Amino acid sequence: KDKKDGVQLIPLLRMDQGPKDAIVESGIVCAQCLKVSPKHRCSRCKSLTYCDRECQSSHWKQHKKVCRPNKLKPRADDYGRQGRKRYCEENGAAIMFIRDHPYPDTIEGVQSLIGQRTPSFYTEAIHKEFAKVYEYVSKNTFKVYGRELGILLYEHGETNQNGNGMDLLHSSLHILLKVLTSHPLIAQKDRDQCLIAESMARQTLDFAWDGIGNWTC
Repeated sequence: KDKKDGVQLIPLLRMDQGPKDAIVESGIVCAQCLKVSPKHRCSRCKSLTYCDRECQSSHWKQHKKVCRPNKLKPRADDYGRQGRKRYCEENGAAIMFIRDHPYPDTIEGVQSLIGQRTPSFYTEAIHKEFAKVYEYVSKNTFKVYGRELGILLYEHGETNQNGNGMDLLHSSLHILLKVLTSHPLIAQKDRDQCLIAESMARQTLDFAWDGIGNWTC
């Protein structure tokens, strides 16, 4: 595995990717200098992230070959056979992790896994929606179901939680990511796949919820 500035790069997302490309496309590091937790995202494709304008300008000659508007949003053919095939190729690690580590069947199972009680809004109905969205992290229609969940949660918070729709959205994202990262993992491969699945879920929900309330990606 490659290393840069003490950062351990995660393994392949696609068969045609190297470790460096995989972690760059996850948004965890700056696409130019590979420093962790970059602050700025490419405003055109909203895919790669950078430390600052200088890093983005330095990387543009390479990035402009693949940069296209709204890269993470569904394309017209995302729901057909070719779309599914492409999605599997691009997100194989996340797909394998979700397949092997399903969402708990009950609320009690969620609480046991994450080691804390779920908030009062987390009812049986909400639990079923979370389970559905978690499963669809590994499918090419994840963005659609993720947005449906976001709208449901926001409206529930506005109506039943004293207008706290945004607080409920933030709490919900925390729960979903907490479930993803709380599975007991021993093998390094499983831990690497978990990191990829978490990054993918966080990034895609961020875009799926863009515009709900004052949520901005």
